[in-house]
Amino acid sequence: MSAHDLHLDEATFALALQMAKERNVSVEELITSAIDQLRAAPAVANGTTELIGAMADYAEVLDEVVADAYRNRAVQPLRLKPS
Repeated sequence: MSAHDLHLDEATFALALQMAKERNVSVEELITSAIDQLRAAPAVANGTTELIGAMADYAEVLDEVVADAYRNRAVQPLRLKPS
């Protein structure tokens, strides 16, 4: 394993220390765990793992999905009317 310098602002470093202490691990182990979890998260269309804005580059596709949902709902309502 090689050593590298990591520059963090004071608030971020303090938070990392607190989180590491709460989990009874070192800051290095905390960062490694965070990277592993982020790497396992599925990427969405625009290369991020955020859901909000994931379809920003696909407005036409999203419009068609919504239109299709409305067409299907007109034929088969999602809720039954109370009798």
